[in-house]
Amino acid sequence: MSDIPQRLYDSEINFSISCFWDGGFDVKLGDDINGFVAEGHAKTFDEAVAWFDREARKHYPGSLYVTGKYPDGWRADGEISATGQ
Repeated sequence: MSDIPQRLYDSEINFSISCFWDGGFDVKLGDDINGFVAEGHAKTFDEAVAWFDREARKHYPGSLYVTGKYPDGWRADGEISATGQ
């Protein structure tokens, strides 16, 4: 199984996926409180995961998910460093 959902979660990129029997998967990037930056539909779970990857790269290019590193001033524990270290 793909690690993309866990990587999005670890990067604090909110997303949702829902399905109903044979109707495919409804996918959203974002959340109910802050809004959604993208919404779509996929026929398979693999297509849904690929959609999340593509849309996350498009809408969050500077994120940990895309760059593999935290933005300046952030540490791995989520705290902000006064020195940016």
